[in-house]
Amino acid sequence: MPGQFTCRYTDCLRSYNRKEHLVRHEKSHGQLRPFRCQSCGADFYRSDLLKRHIRLSSKCKAAPNEEQHPSARAANLEPDSLQPIDTLDSVATAASVLRNDIYEGLGPSFTAIASREELERLYFCHFHPHWPILDEDSFMNVPQIPELVAAVLIAGLWMVPTLSARLEAKGRHDILMQEVTRRLLNEQPRNLVWTRPSAECLPYFQTLLIPLIISTYRGVEHFPNTIMSHRHCSDILQQAGIYQQRRIDESSSDPAVRQQYQRLALLHFKVFMHYNSLFRTRFPQFKSLDWFKPGLLQVRVPLVGTKKEAADDLRSDLDSSLVSDLLDSGCINKLSQATIAALIVWDFSLGMIFACIITQKKDEDRNSLLQRIEPNLFLHLTGWEADPGDSPTP
Repeated sequence: MPGQFTCRYTDCLRSYNRKEHLVRHEKSHGQLRPFRCQSCGADFYRSDLLKRHIRLSSKCKAAPNEEQHPSARAANLEPDSLQPIDTLDSVATAASVLRNDIYEGLGPSFTAIASREELERLYFCHFHPHWPILDEDSFMNVPQIPELVAAVLIAGLWMVPTLSARLEAKGRHDILMQEVTRRLLNEQPRNLVWTRPSAECLPYFQTLLIPLIISTYRGVEHFPNTIMSHRHCSDILQQAGIYQQRRIDESSSDPAVRQQYQRLALLHFKVFMHYNSLFRTRFPQFKSLDWFKPGLLQVRVPLVGTKKEAADDLRSDLDSSLVSDLLDSGCINKLSQATIAALIVWDFSLGMIFACIITQKKDEDRNSLLQRIEPNLFLHLTGWEADPGDSPTP
């Protein structure tokens, strides 16, 4: 019978009844070995293995090396339950080590294309500006869950403009979609309750969205495989309350967490509008998708700037209007103009989508509205090179 706590690493089916046993097991996936024998220099990833080594070795009589190297304390913690440690540098080092372990675990066909550092650079330079779902500083300097790291690396691989990289990225994206569907959408982590927008759930929700975003690069070719995953994801995120600023504020006092949930809600709607365009192209005989109403977005517009600026502006942020207020106004007024302007500054495509929505006339049907919106979609494909004979545009 499977245990309550399941290993987070891809393709590992091990599970345990006790959480501490899972934590111990997951260390075996990585290459970090923080416990060193002071006599012979052998390294171990668990202190009890070092002690057994010393006990069984006639040559190693020195006391066990309980002192860990700078990244070990952070690496021994679960990514979703980090505790304060001595220095920010040690946390950042541990985060880098863990991301590299996950990168190496993707196999030689993946790692031969580009380094981890290059894939992360491509993600934040080319993918992130159009889809700013993550906080770059947090991702780079705090250990993350394996699924999120893998999703970021695969998205980065999509930015490599070679045929071999694109073929590898397609295969990896297919696997990622299967894993996300199986482990997150269907099973969900058993040690988390997905009924509120908490800091612990945030990386899992971000992991859900990234492969759905990648599907917009693949276009009609991949669309039927992801439409139900998007619908399922919508249901989960709505149940968790990420579309309601009140629930976000109640669940976290951290401005950075609040900001990332606002990003998550708005970018999920942006993905939905791209899917609607793909749906109209693939299935013109059917009505457009309608399960994600813009009125659900009872969140504020994310601030543009650093985490410190977000904290400094928290008071004014709490007093600002919600995106859903645009629809309640029924006309263009000073408040709606300010909200649209803030959206355009934060995300041009999304801001223009809402500008079209709030200027919809009473006699304009939904298809006509979508036709007005479509020139503002797929802007992320500008300058992005699809491989020959495979156009991602709708």
